[in-house]
Amino acid sequence: MFVTGGSGLVGAHLLSDLAGKGKKIRALKRKHSDLSTVKKVFGYYHKDPEQAWADVEWVDGNLNSPDFLRKALRGVEVVYHSAAMVSFDPKDRLKLFDINVGGTDLIASLSLRGGVRKFCFVSSSASLGKPEGVSGYINEDTPWVTTDDLSDYAVSKYEAEQRVWQIAGQGLETVVINPVIVIGPGDWSRSSSRLIQAVWNGFPFYSSGSNAFVDVRDVAKAAVSLTESHIHGERFIVSAENLPYKRLFDLIADNLNRRRPAIKVPGFMGEFAWRADWVASKLSGKPPQITKATVASAAKQYHFSNEKIRSQLNMDFIPLERSIEETCRRFLEDRYSPS
Repeated sequence: MFVTGGSGLVGAHLLSDLAGKGKKIRALKRKHSDLSTVKKVFGYYHKDPEQAWADVEWVDGNLNSPDFLRKALRGVEVVYHSAAMVSFDPKDRLKLFDINVGGTDLIASLSLRGGVRKFCFVSSSASLGKPEGVSGYINEDTPWVTTDDLSDYAVSKYEAEQRVWQIAGQGLETVVINPVIVIGPGDWSRSSSRLIQAVWNGFPFYSSGSNAFVDVRDVAKAAVSLTESHIHGERFIVSAENLPYKRLFDLIADNLNRRRPAIKVPGFMGEFAWRADWVASKLSGKPPQITKATVASAAKQYHFSNEKIRSQLNMDFIPLERSIEETCRRFLEDRYSPS
């Protein structure tokens, strides 16, 4: 099997889940990628992490290189494509679409031609429809509606998924998972793990919005279970619980013994913040930390249904409170353990 994005939060846990089971695993990495966090993840879950690590053959390459991917896919029966660029900086738009759309199109096309038996695309809840004024729960069939406040990242994941379905229609057995916001240990400076770091650093604000969250182990479990099943040609939301952001931050703060965020950010303040951050980024040359799209998303009430994956896989999810507790414990262990 071949895994892309193995150095990311989901990819590292996916590799850890697959390792130690007597399977041959090939994983893509960039030439100078730091794999220390991935090794740390293996150490979380394996009694003998070195032995599990030995199951992974790392190959240096580029997701946009046809020659490399053809070689990497030789003899591969199952592909887990979790590599993606996540950025909300407008300056990254072209690169975002090149990697997320172009790279996905290429690996799916070559998987079809190379005789891959099953292709699992790790998409995102960002690619799901969220029409204005939506009531009730968002599910796999909620129609996509283009709106002004969509991030380039969301559009890139949506377009990538459309390419995957086009190629699946030509004969590639495909499953797509759409994880919501993923909670889990790893690189505390990247992806959703930054939420833990932010609360630890005393971040005082919270928004009025809500979203859905899931433990990273359940995302890996869903991907593996679906590729091992007879299911194909379908997408699945991977979500444990819907929760207000305020409740999420409170749970993190309590587990870190930190002060709970107490300042609610009204809509006008959020708009002021992203405009001010845009000016600051221009002056400093650093990417903006707050964007129009992220402010709009943080203020919305998103509710996602996990009924489909529960019913078709008979899947139970790790309760969010337990997930946050265990993730915060890992954070504290990493912070205070000798380097």
